[in-house]
Amino acid sequence: MCEPGFTETVVYLCREACEELWGGVLKELVVERGERGAGPLVIRPDSGDPATVVVKVLETLGDKFGTTLNSKGYKVLPDYLRVIQVCARCQSVCVWSL
Repeated sequence: MCEPGFTETVVYLCREACEELWGGVLKELVVERGERGAGPLVIRPDSGDPATVVVKVLETLGDKFGTTLNSKGYKVLPDYLRVIQVCARCQSVCVWSL
């Protein structure tokens, strides 16, 4: 796997990939890479309604990898996980950590 990690998942498989692949079969590898500072795994759903898809992906990753609360009380994924959503209509990029 190249470092830092990057994957683009197809929206209808994204939740399954987060649950069964990244948060299942490859979870130990994802955590180990993060612990040794190899850079974050960035997951990018490739289409769908961002308000729905991103929330589902963040919730799934939070269930699989856990979250912490920041000083403002927001849930935050571990430093080695990120979710990115690209909006083709407005040509902007948003990065979430939950």
